[in-house]
Parts: sequence; structure tokens; C-alpha cells
Amino acid sequence: LMNFLKRGAVDGLLLAGVDVNEEIAQELHALHAPVVLISSQWPDFDSFYWDDVAGARQAVEHLIEQGHRRIGMIQTNTGSPLQKRRVQGYRDALENAGIPFDPTLLASGTTEKHAGFSEEAGYEAMEYLLQIDPPVTAVFASSDVQAIGAWKAIIDAGKKVPDDIALVGYDDIKTSTYIGLTSMAQDMQAIGQQATDILLQRMEGTRSEPPVARRIIPRLQVRRSSIFKR
Repeated sequence: LMNFLKRGAVDGLLLAGVDVNEEIAQELHALHAPVVLISSQWPDFDSFYWDDVAGARQAVEHLIEQGHRRIGMIQTNTGSPLQKRRVQGYRDALENAGIPFDPTLLASGTTEKHAGFSEEAGYEAMEYLLQIDPPVTAVFASSDVQAIGAWKAIIDAGKKVPDDIALVGYDDIKTSTYIGLTSMAQDMQAIGQQATDILLQRMEGTRSEPPVARRIIPRLQVRRSSIFKR
């Protein structure tokens, strides 16, 4: 990213999926071109960012409402800011419900593909969670792709979703609709369109207002993977 930014010579930049820090912000300023951020926030630029803490908290609260108290979480081992925010939301939901946080219920796979957001990593993490005693009755995965891998591991262990283990993912990808995976929807297409519109307005000189900072709270999409009442 830094090498790209140092090249300069852009008329406008839509930067997605990058946690902006002081160094990156300086390089963005050096472009002397409009910049719009997606999934990150910086005071000097138009920003569209998701409240990952609130999203994860909402996902786990849903599982708690279904009667679950032994709730595992599939994370990644990257320690990224995004991952830390989702773990914080998981912990907040447990704390608000009076459920002690148990670090042994945090699991991650060893597969590094896609920074741990892969079916393989989800499968590996679920294998670990299936060995815990007393067993988990629900799992929140940091992404739908991980959740799909976890679902496969649950089936391979001779168990059922949601009868034995309820499952909630994150991102609400199209596959989740087909398989009935409860997930957190982020409305990425709509947000991407809004961000693009603002960038074009900045480039055309038709927008002079101060930078916007739009905080988006993901929406819970409840499907069959999590609605088994205990």
C-alpha cells in the first residue's frame, strides 16, 4: 500500500479495508486528491466505517437470548484491529449478561489463507471447540466463511446445527442465505455506492462540505442456524 501511495498521480482514491494510521494518513494527504475511506476512519477524510464492537455484541446477544451460556468464538490469530473489535463485542455481550469470559472458548485455525478468514481455519477452530468439556452449545464466527467451515466440522463430528450447536457468522454473504446461516449484514453494496458518490462529487468539485464520518451498525439476519430454543 505504501509503495502505491508514494507513486501519487491519482485523481481520487477509494480506500477500503485498511486501518489508517498517522503514517498512512500523511501519504494520503500527499496525494493532493480526494480520498474516501471504507471500513476505517480518519478526521480529515470522508469515512464510512462499521461498528464491529456493536455488531459482534448483537450477534452474541442473540445467542444468549436463545438460552446459550457456553458460547465459543472463532477468531483469527492475526491480532488485527478489526478482530480485536469483534472479540471486544463478544466479551461485552457476555459481561452484560453476567456470563464470565472464558478465554479457552476463543478459537482460531492454523491455516493462514485469507488471514485466517477461511473455511479451513473455521473448520480447524471448530475442531478445537468440539473437544471442550463442558461443551459449547453455540458459536459466533468472525466471518461467514469461517462459519461455513465450522458447520462442516460440526456435521463431520456427527452433530447438528442448530440442535446441538447454534451458529452465527458475520458479513452476510450470499451463500449464508442459501444455507440458512444467521449472520450480521453490513450492506456493503449500498455503502460502497454512497462512498463512490461522495468521491465523485469531491473530484468534480460539487461537494465542499466538511468530511463525513458515517458509523454503520450491522444488522442481524436471523436464519435457521441459530433459532433452536433450549
